[in-house]
Amino acid sequence: MGTRRFGVKAFWAACGGAQGWTRGRAFEAVAQVAKKGVHVIPEVMIPLTGNVAELANQRAIVVRVAEEVLGKAGLQDQKYMVGTMIEIPRAALTADEVAREADFFSYGTNDLTQTALGFRVTTT
Repeated sequence: MGTRRFGVKAFWAACGGAQGWTRGRAFEAVAQVAKKGVHVIPEVMIPLTGNVAELANQRAIVVRVAEEVLGKAGLQDQKYMVGTMIEIPRAALTADEVAREADFFSYGTNDLTQTALGFRVTTT
């Protein structure tokens, strides 16, 4: 069976979105499928990163939780990636710095357009 990659978009909202991550639910799911013989490489995407320091802070949380949950499951060697969605002009302008902390990133062009130009992008 080949390696399967799947993305997990983390919404770090003040309304409690981060609580699920700090409890490790995504990595518990990784452990469940890995124990069934499915080789996965999860991709955790941190949205709305403004600069490298913010990403480093959030990455540290993901790494801490991943090590704790995967370690308990006996999966210390499980690979995963932590990246970001570049949706804020500040992050786009410092993408070279952000890239040093991210395993991957993608550009949120609708959000970049809306925040940089100050108008709503609508699709039909």
